[in-house]
Amino acid sequence: MKRFLFLTLLFAQLHAANISWDGGGDGTTWEDPLNWTGDVIPTAVDDVTIDSAADPLVTVANNLTLRSLNCEEEITFGGNLTLTGGNSTIKTSTFSDRSISVSGGAVVQFPNITVVAHPANRDSTLQADGAGSRLVFPAALSISGSNGISDDFFLRATNGGQLEFPIATEVTSGAVIFIADGAESRIDLTSLVTFSGNTFTTLSGFRALNGGEVESPALTSVVAGEITSDLPGAIDLALVEAISGSGDVTLTGGVHDLSSLTTFNADFFISGGSVPLLPLLSDLENSSFALTTGADLTLPLVTTLNHNENRDNTLASDRD
Repeated sequence: MKRFLFLTLLFAQLHAANISWDGGGDGTTWEDPLNWTGDVIPTAVDDVTIDSAADPLVTVANNLTLRSLNCEEEITFGGNLTLTGGNSTIKTSTFSDRSISVSGGAVVQFPNITVVAHPANRDSTLQADGAGSRLVFPAALSISGSNGISDDFFLRATNGGQLEFPIATEVTSGAVIFIADGAESRIDLTSLVTFSGNTFTTLSGFRALNGGEVESPALTSVVAGEITSDLPGAIDLALVEAISGSGDVTLTGGVHDLSSLTTFNADFFISGGSVPLLPLLSDLENSSFALTTGADLTLPLVTTLNHNENRDNTLASDRD
């Protein structure tokens, strides 16, 4: 009988409870148990709802792990947020500069945030990991990071997860790096037109790896950002007209469409039989090209190569 009761209690502890905010304590502090139904602070397996007529500003002091969070109020996170299941809608209008991790098929939306801005003084990550996991910023118009040396802002879709900024049109500055890694991993940047990264670090730009995809069909300009794509079309580059500033373009395998590119001022690494289409490229000032393992490069409009004394440049191929 004791064993049965123990297993029953253990089962209850391992399954989600529905916990609601009642504001019976100080009315603002997450860590105050009196603010919760049952006077118990939510745990990592709980589904949490905050919807109060008092319209509090809820403050979270520490790292927070929950199954889900539905919040109708303003909320600030003093630590990282991890959500592991279910559907969450968090209606705060201010982006907290902490890391957010979504996994276990969780779908998390921040519908009221219009600017996703990462300030200085720390690295931060937004990540959707695993099939069915989605982190969505449906109202975000712009994304920015810090220009500090070690203040990197990673935006990751991994192992089939999806990270979505469907109406964002610009990345305005800083060490912002989009990484889609793994089959079915996807980053939705369908409205992005311009990207301006960080000239002090290569940790800005776009990476599509191992079957991941960055959807950027409207992108026209990349300044100070790397581009790494190990499959043709994994990053939409067909409308990009200019790539400039510090940063590398690394393409592997197959035909990569850069048919709108006219200006290039960076380093190009082409391998694995890759064939970049560059029919309009004419301006190559301060650029390097390296071709390996069967890559092919044709530049029909290039007539002059200019070298700046403040930068090393290379033209190299391992083909006979």
